[in-house]
Amino acid sequence: MNTYKFIIVAIMFLLTNCGFKVVDYSKLNNFKISDIVATGENKINYKLKKSIKIISSENSEKEIIINLFSESKNSIKEKNENNVITKYKLEIKTKVNYQVLNNNKTGNFEVLVSGDYPVAKKYSKTLKNQSQIIDNLTDKISTKIKRELSNQLNDL
Repeated sequence: MNTYKFIIVAIMFLLTNCGFKVVDYSKLNNFKISDIVATGENKINYKLKKSIKIISSENSEKEIIINLFSESKNSIKEKNENNVITKYKLEIKTKVNYQVLNNNKTGNFEVLVSGDYPVAKKYSKTLKNQSQIIDNLTDKISTKIKRELSNQLNDL
């Protein structure tokens, strides 16, 4: 019985001290965005530029230029038994190219997000639903871009 307790205490001691740490992304944003060049969908790019500019650290040695190319694709997701569209699917693909000015290193990655929105009885409500899903998806894209930039720039 005593050895059983000792084994349990030893296992608990080994498992609690595994060295796992949660990554703090606020400390990884050690770069300054000097310019963002965006092409493609204007509404999406405007929101992305506004959101990405916030992560820039003013006291950083790494200065980067970001090129964004965004495109969206709207497709039918569901139809009812009367062959009337009830849901649309919206996919937004953003290609990101960046260049670190201090050491002329470049990199690129792609972010793809999708979501769906319902068709309302009034067309204006459907457009409002579409606008809301665009806002949500651009927030997701900007979060993914921030994380990927942090990961790639801290590996340099």
